[in-house]
Amino acid sequence: MFETFIIILITIFDQLTKYLVNIHIKDSAAIQVIPGFISFRYHENKGAAWGMLADQRWVFMVISTIAIIAIITYLIFSKNKNDSKIFRISLCFFAGGGIGNMIDRVVLGYVIDFLRFDFIVFPIFNVADSFITIGAALMIVSLINDFISELRSKHNG
Repeated sequence: MFETFIIILITIFDQLTKYLVNIHIKDSAAIQVIPGFISFRYHENKGAAWGMLADQRWVFMVISTIAIIAIITYLIFSKNKNDSKIFRISLCFFAGGGIGNMIDRVVLGYVIDFLRFDFIVFPIFNVADSFITIGAALMIVSLINDFISELRSKHNG
């Protein structure tokens, strides 16, 4: 299944980058990738997105697990032929990113973040977070596209 491949690839890419950051950056100063734009800086995130809910780790883990299982179940058993490829890919991005961060939470007790925008004040994040964010954008695009298609069919029909 194409979706399984995407989810596994995202999870591996996320875990590989975190492994490399843990080995090469954990005990060093920030590394400027593009000076003034983005740097690598090791950070242990003990909460949810951007450190929120740090004291509610188990609650967040349960909710994340339920969401990941629901997405994967939908992808496997969905008979909805009207799902766009963009919509299904967005679900894969959510699942892959969620699994990548969940592995950290279960194994380490925190999520390794390392990507930092230097030109704005923005929380440090990781590859999994990036895929979750891109997945959200793709889902919005898919929903807008579906809405426009539905309006056109009502107008023409």
